[in-house]
Formats: sequence, C-alpha cells, structure tokens
Amino acid sequence: QKYSGQQAVEYVERDVVSDQSRQVRLKYSVKRCPTYLVVYVHRFMRDAVGLKKNGVHIEFPIELKLQQETEQTAEYKLKAVVGYSGDAQRGVYSAYVYKGHAHGWYVMADTKCDKILPELVRMVEAHVLVYEMS
Repeated sequence: QKYSGQQAVEYVERDVVSDQSRQVRLKYSVKRCPTYLVVYVHRFMRDAVGLKKNGVHIEFPIELKLQQETEQTAEYKLKAVVGYSGDAQRGVYSAYVYKGHAHGWYVMADTKCDKILPELVRMVEAHVLVYEMS
C-alpha cells in the first residue's frame, strides 16, 4: 500500500531472526520542508539464508510536491539518483546526475562519465533519490 501522506500506513513486520511478527504503524508530517530531500530505498535484506536484494522496479517522480503543516506546498525536482546493478553479493553503484536544462542527465560509474537520455534515468533500480526544492 502506498503512503498518501494523509493517513497512517499499517503493516506487519517480521523479524527473520526471532521469527516474530509485530504490527507497525507509520505516520509522517512535515513541519518545514528541507532544501534537499533524500529518499533511501531499502533494497537489501537479511534472511535466514543470507543477504538478499529486492530488485523490484520502483517508479519515482521527476517532480514532487510536499505539503507542510502550514498548508504551504514545496515543489522539488529530482537532481540525482544512486542506482545499484547486480546481486546482493556483487554489484556496481552508479550516480545519475542532472546538470540543468542546458546539459541534461549524466551517469557516472567508476572513472566513466556519459551523457544519457532522461528516459533511462526512470529505468534505474533506485537506491537513493536526491530532490532539490525549486
């Protein structure tokens, strides 16, 4: 279930070590929006066998709006994505960085930096998303 920002989200969390479940309730409110918003996507989890990677594709917006407690809306634009390709034991992190309208998107991995199409950024297995208030 997606979090709408208006209501609490409830789910059951299972501890793989103790094999016990507990009800978890999440509710967030934003008092004042930050200049930069960093979203971490939990991709790795440990189970009884070992470390596993969740490779499910997550759709993320290029532009994002947040409503503060003061009812003002803050608008954000995606500036960077950290992606991870590979499995839980071996993989490569890549940074996708937006350099502005005139320059577009770039992908950086190790010592290589290439310009890419904006459509390709949406296909990344996002690990970290960085938004800047516009």
